[in-house]
Amino acid sequence: KITPSSEIEYYFDEITATLHIRGEGKIPNDLTGNCRYDDDFDDDEFDDYYEDNESSEEEKKKELTDIMADVKTVIIGEGITEIGHCAFKGYEGFKNLETAVLPQSLKTIGECAFFGSQKLTPVNLPSNLKEIEHEAFYNTGIKNIVFPESLTYLGNAFNYSALASVYVPENVERIDGSAFDRCDNLKKITFTNAVCGVANCNALEEIIYPV
Repeated sequence: KITPSSEIEYYFDEITATLHIRGEGKIPNDLTGNCRYDDDFDDDEFDDYYEDNESSEEEKKKELTDIMADVKTVIIGEGITEIGHCAFKGYEGFKNLETAVLPQSLKTIGECAFFGSQKLTPVNLPSNLKEIEHEAFYNTGIKNIVFPESLTYLGNAFNYSALASVYVPENVERIDGSAFDRCDNLKKITFTNAVCGVANCNALEEIIYPV
């Protein structure tokens, strides 16, 4: 059990390699403090957990990183409304993450939330989701994604991912930059309202723009 904030608790099941997250509000930014978007990272986030532990900051980070590497599934409970920056980033973090189960209460997926989680494939976006921020699913193994009709903002979220086709729903008001650059398996993109630039998609065969 890890308590990164007074509102959020993590429970890691070593047998199933599943991280259960319960609570309300926002999942904190990158727990190791190494996030590229760590301007608002709070070094005191883990004081409650480590109040009797005299480990250095580097030792704390290593312990957290060791736990992250063992996680294959993340299950986020109802009541969570936002995933913080780099919360489940891959590479030196959640490098073995394969599955993420998201709650219907989720509104925002933050910048680099699943950045570089290359083994991540099945993700069902909740029907109430509003925003997916920059590089949220950068270089992931996601091949298919269904954007909910509730989505209004899409950042440069899927660069270098394994997407094969994309349908952007009508309620999306803004797409930043090139949300699908370097998606080398992407064959078809359908825009129904807002559009963005597309570059370096070597397999692309068709783009549908709104009238």
